[in-house]
Amino acid sequence: MKHAVLFRLAALVMALALLCGCAPAETPTETPETTAPTETTAPTETTPATTLPPEEAVKPGYTDAAIWGDGFLAVGTGGRLDQIGLDGSVTTLDAGTEADLASVWTDGTLCVVSGANGTLLISGDGTGFAPVPAPAQTDLVGAAVLDGALYVGTKDGHVYRTQDQGASWEDLLPRQPVSLLALTVNDSHVLAISRQTDVFVSEDGDDWLAQNFNELYEGLYPVYVFTGLVPAGSTFFVLGYHADNPNIPVLMYTEETEVWMEKALAQINGAYPDPDVMLRINDLAFSIDQILGAADGGQVLTIPDCMNCNQSRSLPGAGDLTAVAVTQDKVLVVGEDFFCQVIDAQELRQERIQAEQAQYDQQNGAIIVDVREQQELIDEGYIPGALHIPVGEIAERLPELVPDTGTELIFYCKAGVRAQSAMETAMELGYTRVYNLGGLSDWPYEVAHDATEDTP
Repeated sequence: MKHAVLFRLAALVMALALLCGCAPAETPTETPETTAPTETTAPTETTPATTLPPEEAVKPGYTDAAIWGDGFLAVGTGGRLDQIGLDGSVTTLDAGTEADLASVWTDGTLCVVSGANGTLLISGDGTGFAPVPAPAQTDLVGAAVLDGALYVGTKDGHVYRTQDQGASWEDLLPRQPVSLLALTVNDSHVLAISRQTDVFVSEDGDDWLAQNFNELYEGLYPVYVFTGLVPAGSTFFVLGYHADNPNIPVLMYTEETEVWMEKALAQINGAYPDPDVMLRINDLAFSIDQILGAADGGQVLTIPDCMNCNQSRSLPGAGDLTAVAVTQDKVLVVGEDFFCQVIDAQELRQERIQAEQAQYDQQNGAIIVDVREQQELIDEGYIPGALHIPVGEIAERLPELVPDTGTELIFYCKAGVRAQSAMETAMELGYTRVYNLGGLSDWPYEVAHDATEDTP
């Protein structure tokens, strides 16, 4: 009951905020309050969808992937179970089944694979997989471990739990009148979803909150169809699309499983997405402070915090990409026809940042670094609060002035060229969250004009 009330209150608060909102000035002259760039969509008058497009058949190929051991593990149709090295080498393991494998979950110690006809496999050594007696001989949509218990979701609407490696199962969520799409866990909750946007969540596996997203947020968001579920620490991401236009992708996320928000993809490669061209995102993974998405058409998306800085890259020879997994330095993308490719993570990183996001980040701990010469600060002004280190002194002075290599750094100069050089030097020094703002002319906010020869 408490969770349901919080859901309703959250929806009411969002509605009031949208009704009372006002347009910002085109060029603020004063520093705005510390608020993140909005990631919600405008409200629309809709009613929950009652019918869905036919469920798409699973294409032959890989269906899911995860970090495992010193590389990756990818699963697919026909019982395909492959170890993929950081160099792209593929070693096929014996899955003991020819049933289609649908999902792989791992916490670094255990690895659980689930699939069609009650297929459930587990491994603790990174090589061999042993079958686990499943709760039912039906298609499993996901399996994961939380607090020592193994949870399994079935396509026909059940959620089961075992605490003795499948010797006995508890039916936690007696069959729902929906077809479950996915089940997984984050740091503290179990979550299962359906294509019809039903959400079933529990903290302990005993008490469950059941809601329908479209009904709950009617009038606040368009009607959606869910297609996937991805955990990330304490956060859940749900993938989907607009019911009235399957070409428009949806990324929903929640921190506490009670209030859901949409992460907007305002621009991709500097342009607004074409509503007549399908962009279907099938999986997400997380690289430092950016999101990577595997999409149809062989596209890999890079999604930073800056909603207008998203990038898309097409991989030659790839069909629809179904899954992505990320280590510190490498990214695995897999897809139909058992396509797989390992890419250096740095190749996919989005390095540009827009002024709105840079200002917000600065107010929340990021450091803006001016890499111009002292006379340029005197003649042209500078961004208030920026740290001044000429580009030729970055290698020597940055480690002393900013010893924490996890600090977000945003570089700028006159036009962006020296900022790019400084950013690359910072990466060589081990800094991981680095961005190029461009030039001072890209900053539409206040510029200070009090620099002297002694300005630090």
